Amino acid sequence: MKIRIYHLVTLSLFSVLITNPIGANIFELPKLSFISILLAIILLVLVIKSFKKGELFIRYNKIVYIFFGLWMLSLVLSTVFSVAPQLSFWGTYSRLQGLYSHLIYLSYFLLFLHFLTEEKAQKFFLKFLIGIGILASIHAILQQFGIWIFSENAIEEFLNRSFGTLGHPNFLGQFLLFPIWAAIYLFTKENKKHLYIPILILLFEGLILTQNRASILGLSISFIAFILIKLNIKNTYKYLLCTAVILGFASFIFFIYPSLRSVNTRLILWENSVKLIPDHPVIGSGLETFESVFQKVADSKLFNFERVDTVADRSHNQYLDVFVVQGGFGLIIYLAIIGTILYLIIRNKENLILGLSLLSVFISDFFGFSLVIEWLLIIGIIAIILNNSVSFKGIKIKTNLPITILLIGILCLSPLLIIRSVKVIQADNYYNLGTNYYYSENSDLAKKYLTKAAELNQYQSEIYFQLGEILYLKAGKTKDESSFNQAEKFIEKAGEFTGENFQYHFAKGELFVNKGDFDMAEKEYKKAKTLAPVNPKILEGIKNLYQEKTSKF
Repeated sequence: MKIRIYHLVTLSLFSVLITNPIGANIFELPKLSFISILLAIILLVLVIKSFKKGELFIRYNKIVYIFFGLWMLSLVLSTVFSVAPQLSFWGTYSRLQGLYSHLIYLSYFLLFLHFLTEEKAQKFFLKFLIGIGILASIHAILQQFGIWIFSENAIEEFLNRSFGTLGHPNFLGQFLLFPIWAAIYLFTKENKKHLYIPILILLFEGLILTQNRASILGLSISFIAFILIKLNIKNTYKYLLCTAVILGFASFIFFIYPSLRSVNTRLILWENSVKLIPDHPVIGSGLETFESVFQKVADSKLFNFERVDTVADRSHNQYLDVFVVQGGFGLIIYLAIIGTILYLIIRNKENLILGLSLLSVFISDFFGFSLVIEWLLIIGIIAIILNNSVSFKGIKIKTNLPITILLIGILCLSPLLIIRSVKVIQADNYYNLGTNYYYSENSDLAKKYLTKAAELNQYQSEIYFQLGEILYLKAGKTKDESSFNQAEKFIEKAGEFTGENFQYHFAKGELFVNKGDFDMAEKEYKKAKTLAPVNPKILEGIKNLYQEKTSKF
């Protein structure tokens, strides 16, 4: 079989299964690195092909590219005018959803738009997606028996809910919506329908084992839409089927997973998050800054349902998250894109089933948020729907000087993307080693490996904060002034990414406590408390400081 570009593009779905068990960020970082390396390879292939043909081929539709440009503009504006621009560009260490990642997603959108055009390519993509979904569901079942759970307490932490290779049951649930609807779509299209029945049963089983109510709600509502619009049966049967779906979802909620803890958590998060909107109503506080800005409005009621060391980095509502970090401008564009896609689904019934996968996700996103895999699949399905719904003009541009410069730029950028992706994985391995040595109280080895991590990945504040903590704790015992100075430099370096947020001031407060400068420590703690009034770590730090001052005097 001759390898086509759509085969390479489809390989991006393999990222669902990619993990790095020896790293600190086991799930999101290796997935992002994988699709980044694959993107670089595809771009290299395309550039070489363009030089050989002496032309660059573009599929163009004015409205599609206007929406594309507006969404990119929103992302760029919220990064440039962010309260922490570097953090907004690179993203936090745990989520990695800065502008850098979104540029990767947008690049894939263009690839999907250009190469998932024919039915053959689309079916290959969807079948590959179903195959990945089957493997993910089998893994979900195995996790119920303690197989491949990554850590001994993982299943207990998630209350016996399977999470697969996605890192959380909610993310696995969101992912499985896509192969479920892909299987239903192919079930209606192909002759060998009997093959898809056991596949659907297995995929449903995987979804149930996540116990992700938001995804199951999204699936239930979209399935009711499927029954009412698509099925050619008597209305009486339609209503009976819809009733069965509603009763099934209600039974799941009340008998299988009746806990309201996460619901209460979300209600508090939403109530508090709304208070942030007036601060940056137009372009938001900046991508990935929710954790920083949310702390000033956080309510202590949250600790009635979550651990006291919990620091919320999302509102657990995708639309509210967009409003907070990208402002009203970003939210309007986001909703306009969703509205346009739903319109295309209604207008062209051929898109209905694939569109219902998006509807399922858009509903579940009222209670969740998107990371690498969900973004990748959303843009993939949107590209297929656009290719099946709107007309594109094929434009061939000769490789004149500007195009040649562009292609050479891509040619140079692609190897750098590969090198960076490999380096951040190496850095993550060192970071994990360093933190393990830190917790085992071997500060010398901890510093050694964290320093290596910082050399390989210079754009993550968490590494610098950790290095600063190791040094000031050690210096607090030895009273080594040079170690204090080095620790302060690392904290300042971290502050270049986070801005002067609560974490930055708290770290400086801890530094001065260990240094014995209680007045400066109090000053920094108070700044941190202003930015995060109910943060337990800060309140504990202030209490310990006053106890220390009292004992000294």
